[in-house]
Amino acid sequence: MVVISDGIYENNGPVEGVRYPSPEHMSGWWLTTELYNGDIKTLKNSSFQVHIRVATRFLNIYGLTVWLSISAWWGQ
Repeated sequence: MVVISDGIYENNGPVEGVRYPSPEHMSGWWLTTELYNGDIKTLKNSSFQVHIRVATRFLNIYGLTVWLSISAWWGQ
């Protein structure tokens, strides 16, 4: 799971990414844009797999570019 604020999937400006220690079912990543108002009740959970499919611009943040390229090649 990834915690996201409004604007992540809409490409609304710069994104701040922070990784916190978290339970096993969470990745620890919190991604916010300038639309985040500081109220954690406005944040949403997104599954990591869905998040990566929808927001491929974050692959470099997670260090997955090379891994996904190799996985895609291996699967062919």
